[in-house]
Amino acid sequence: MGCLAQPTRLGGHPTLARPKEARAREAVEKVKAFVGDEDGLETIEYAIMAGLIVAGVLVTIASISLWISARFERLKAILSGGGGQP
Repeated sequence: MGCLAQPTRLGGHPTLARPKEARAREAVEKVKAFVGDEDGLETIEYAIMAGLIVAGVLVTIASISLWISARFERLKAILSGGGGQP
């Protein structure tokens, strides 16, 4: 026979054939590795910073837009003879 894993139980799947303790230990090791990995954190931090910058730019553009709109409305009122302060 070759070096292939022999089906034992649970449909012969080698991962499912291991004892529960071994699978639990492997899951704990994977969680520890995930928590210890800081590369993903940097990406999330940059994404949050970019989102805050975009939000700030959008708020600034919206407020400038409202200010310009109010100025044009006042100019329109002045030119049509409706009064208003210059």
